[in-house]
Amino acid sequence: MSKPESVIGDKLKVLTDRARLRWQESSFKIDFVIAGTQKGGTTALNEFLSKHSQICTGLIKEAHFFDDEKCFNSSQPEYSRYHFNFRHYTDQKVVGEATPAYMFNPKVAGRLFEYNSKLKLIFLLRHPVERAISHYSMMKRLGHEYLSFESALEVEKLRLAFAANNYSPDSPTMLYSYTGRGFYSYQIENFLEYFPRTQMLFIRSEELRRYHAEIMLSVFDFLEVEATFSPRSELLHQGEGQLIQKRVRDSLLEVFSPEIDRLGELTGWNLDDWRK
Repeated sequence: MSKPESVIGDKLKVLTDRARLRWQESSFKIDFVIAGTQKGGTTALNEFLSKHSQICTGLIKEAHFFDDEKCFNSSQPEYSRYHFNFRHYTDQKVVGEATPAYMFNPKVAGRLFEYNSKLKLIFLLRHPVERAISHYSMMKRLGHEYLSFESALEVEKLRLAFAANNYSPDSPTMLYSYTGRGFYSYQIENFLEYFPRTQMLFIRSEELRRYHAEIMLSVFDFLEVEATFSPRSELLHQGEGQLIQKRVRDSLLEVFSPEIDRLGELTGWNLDDWRK
């Protein structure tokens, strides 16, 4: 290599090293969070965004920083520990992560606002019955659930009552909230107490699959990055499911009926297809 080329290479290395170290600066903040919902397609969306040259996503998909009580025992959280998840940052336009548990934990919205009041929030909302079934299937697969789906629904309130509002990742509140997580409107209203609606993007999980290109354009527009990039839609997958009896499904639909009305009013969505 000639000397001029070597100098150029050295300068590029210095610039890259500086960019990589920027996550350690006190002014460093992430720009967006995919905050929910669990089993709503957050893994797929995070994967899509990670392929964009102007977006840096976390090395670990679910950082679980803002729902970790140990991180908030002092008056000043150790954000450098959180930012370590973005140590591969090389001066991309926006930085963000996906932790779907954030949406359900009532303490997280205030913590996120305290961290960055300009933060943009993305919520993927799935048909609540389908979400509950997928959640249950995951718990069975991981060995956390031994009851039938119907029995698990019957004892859900009792399980959560024993948890006494413990929202740690391995608590009954988080493990067995099959129906609880499906009341999206209340969770969204909690975030609206801190963040303006203009900093939130709501996406129906079904539409991320059905209208993939159009939805991704809306996400890119929301994050203010170039819309020329198009990730492959085959990254989407159906997720695990269970066959359930019609009477159990009908019972769940009845439970969620007022919530579907409420969410429709909050988002302006027509949710008629969520009633079946």
